[in-house]
Amino acid sequence: MSEELRTERRVSAEMVPEDLKEFSFSAGLFHEKRAELANLSKGGISFFTDDTENHYEVGQKLKVIFFSRKLKLSGRIVYVNRVTDEKIKIGMVLSLSAELNEIKKIIDSLDS
Repeated sequence: MSEELRTERRVSAEMVPEDLKEFSFSAGLFHEKRAELANLSKGGISFFTDDTENHYEVGQKLKVIFFSRKLKLSGRIVYVNRVTDEKIKIGMVLSLSAELNEIKKIIDSLDS
């Protein structure tokens, strides 16, 4: 049984605007990959990415880049789960920033 890490309500990928469903993330200057949103909250994000070898670990810092909105979020990994031989799911806690405030506004607008 896994412990719930987020205190905010999670919003599934089906509920968010289309341009937030796919994005890129980076673990450094030369490591940028595509990702598909699993869910989003005011303090965290989880997503799927292709990966045959696990290059990620809990505590590692990542940047999430939504090019369509010119948003860059940063945070650290709180879990990495293998979904299939070629896909993993990563969960991150997001660092406070002006860009995170934009995500919070988007989530609040979904409640309206």
